[in-house]
Amino acid sequence: MLTSKVNSGVPGRATTIIRRAAAMATSNLKETDLIGKVLKRYPHGERILLRHFGDKFLERESAKVLSLSMACILRGISLTALLDDLQGFNRKEMFR
Repeated sequence: MLTSKVNSGVPGRATTIIRRAAAMATSNLKETDLIGKVLKRYPHGERILLRHFGDKFLERESAKVLSLSMACILRGISLTALLDDLQGFNRKEMFR
């Protein structure tokens, strides 16, 4: 019975709960969070950080002790765009 709901493409209650929890997981990101902690807490967000900062920047150990806001200032990147991408990641890509 459960498999028919999953196969029909209609999200069940469990799927809805999981999606809401995943969306909430990154909704508490702040500009003062350190990049190292963000990577540890949200490893799926590494792709977004790489897209915004580049791989050379994230390869350096010193980048992991920078806050998101300081890293954005140093690289000339929009903090708002970065936080939007990180917070929207779960909703767009986590459940593909």
